Amino acid sequence: MGRNPDGAPWCDACYRRAGAARRAAGRRALILAAVTAAEPALTEAGVLRAIDQMAHGRRLGQLADHLQANPSVLVIGPTSHPPVLDRFVAALVVAGAKNIRSIHPTCLDCGRTRPARKQLPGGAVICSACYARRTSTQLCAGCARPRRPYARDEAGHPRCHACTRRARTDLLSLEQIERLTSVLAVHVALDPAQIIDVVTRSRPAGTTCRSWPSCSTTIA
Repeated sequence: MGRNPDGAPWCDACYRRAGAARRAAGRRALILAAVTAAEPALTEAGVLRAIDQMAHGRRLGQLADHLQANPSVLVIGPTSHPPVLDRFVAALVVAGAKNIRSIHPTCLDCGRTRPARKQLPGGAVICSACYARRTSTQLCAGCARPRRPYARDEAGHPRCHACTRRARTDLLSLEQIERLTSVLAVHVALDPAQIIDVVTRSRPAGTTCRSWPSCSTTIA
């Protein structure tokens, strides 16, 4: 497939190998330029050794892509995430880097500068402590089952996602009932309590209004 720079023909395997070598050389040059701009004191040989030690194969591409997408990351950080950048920065520090150092990202949940434990959709990260809080299970105050807390009620008790969603739905239903009651009270010779009872009984069977103490039983 094609010919080499000397004009001699080469096979498909050699063609692919040469292409991979060209891409690797381009990525090494990009990484070298980024490090040189941030840390002029490091020698080219020292930087290339760090690249060879910590970034090869897919990691080389990941590191080059990250530095290309974030040109100033070696100076302003964070440099401890993703892992390939963390390892590369550690190697540069060993090689004598002074300006480039480990800079941790800001946790989305607690707002502190800490090592990343988990990257979320969209690129934000959370620390180990917040990851543990997110993934730990507690007894839900709504269903009394061990679930991951999704929200907390007014008393600070954990609520799972299903109970939180159900409570929000019930609250919307209550608002609709209250609006309907206020309208019917003008035209129907019933007191508000009787109207509420009629409207509540008209709800689909099996629904429960957990948000309102006066409507806390399942409708049969």
